[in-house]
Amino acid sequence: ALVCLAVCYWANDIKQWRGAWTKPFVIFGANAIAAYTLHLVLAVCIYSFHAQLDGLTLNGHDYLFQRFFAPLAGPSFASLLYSLVFVLVCFLPIWLMYRKQIFLKI
Repeated sequence: ALVCLAVCYWANDIKQWRGAWTKPFVIFGANAIAAYTLHLVLAVCIYSFHAQLDGLTLNGHDYLFQRFFAPLAGPSFASLLYSLVFVLVCFLPIWLMYRKQIFLKI
């Protein structure tokens, strides 16, 4: 992960390579604090939610994983799919903020 971060930093900030493949990194970086806060709020909401599945009471994370992602693939790939969907859900509001040029700063 650190090597990936270093490559992204080198490509975006040092070499100024800007293209379609760098756009998500630029968007997340422009509102990193908002993305982090959104991630925390969303994670707490998901874990606070409880539902029944096959007679078991599961928290929101386990319910979503078992109901939607586990039937699609094995545990490792289903976990990857869940993570990618979570990142996409966090990305959408950040992308809208970027399009409207709303940037949160400290």
